Amino acid sequence: KLRKHAPESYKEPTAKKISGTVLTAVETELRLELDERDKAAAAATGVTANLDAGEDVNKMDVVTTFLVNTEGERFQRLFDTEGVTRDTVWYAEKAVELIKSCPGGATNCAHLCVDAGTPGVRGQEEKLQALIQVELPWVTVTLCQMHQGNLYCGDIFKIPEYSDALKKGHTAHMWIKSHHWSYRHYLKAGGRAIQTVSDTRAVGAALECASLIVGKDAMVATLHSDVYNAWVAKMQRQGEKGRAAVDIAEAHHTNLIDSEVHKLINESWLVSEPTIKLARVGD
Repeated sequence: KLRKHAPESYKEPTAKKISGTVLTAVETELRLELDERDKAAAAATGVTANLDAGEDVNKMDVVTTFLVNTEGERFQRLFDTEGVTRDTVWYAEKAVELIKSCPGGATNCAHLCVDAGTPGVRGQEEKLQALIQVELPWVTVTLCQMHQGNLYCGDIFKIPEYSDALKKGHTAHMWIKSHHWSYRHYLKAGGRAIQTVSDTRAVGAALECASLIVGKDAMVATLHSDVYNAWVAKMQRQGEKGRAAVDIAEAHHTNLIDSEVHKLINESWLVSEPTIKLARVGD
C-alpha cells in the first residue's frame, strides 16, 4: 500500500540497508521507548538482572543478559563466548556491566539471578556476589530456581537403572511415533500425544515418564492390533531386512510389558513430579 502511493522516484531499501542502518535505527528507537517505559517501574519496584548461558542457532556458546521489572522482561545483550574462559570473574564483570545499564541507574537493581548450571557459577555464588559487591555493595545473587529443578531431575536420570528404563520406554515411544499407522492407532486407543526427551531440559525426561505411564496400555494395544499384525506380515515378506524390523518391534513390546521397567519409570516420575509442579508455579 505504501509503495503504491509512493512517488515514482522512490526506491526500496536494499537487504543490506534493511539489515544495517534501518535495523540499527529501529533498535535504537525501541530501546529509547523501553527506557522511558521502564524508568518509572524500575524506580518504584526495582529491577532483577538475569544472566543465562546457552547456545545460539548455530550451536555456539553464548551468554544472554536480561532486565526484569513489573513491566516485563527486556533483552539487553548477547555475548559470544565461544572459546572464552567463563570463570567467576568473567561473570562478575558482565553482571556489573549489566546492572549499570539499568534504566534510571544501577541503584534501581538490587538482585542478580544466574543460570544455575553454568560452570563458573554453580557452587560459586558466594564468590560471585563478593566480586560484584566490590563495586555494587547492595546487590545480592541467587541461582535460578527453575534451573535448579532441571538439574535435580537431571541427577535422577544419572542413576543407571532409571536412565536405562527411560531409554527403553523412549525407543518404544519413538517406534510408535515413527509409523503413521501405529501412532494413529495409539492415539485412538487413548494414548496422549508423545512428550519426548529434550536435549537441554532434564524435566523433559521426567515428562516423558508421565507419557509412558499414561500411554502404556495404548502402546501395548497397538502392538496387539490387526494393523500391527498386517504390518508384521508385510515386513516378513521383505526378507531379512523386514524380519529384522519385526524383531526390533517385538523387543519394544517386551520392554513395554516388563514390570521392572515400568516400576522404575513410575519411581522416576514420583520423585520428579513435585519439582515439575514447583517449576510450573514459578513459570
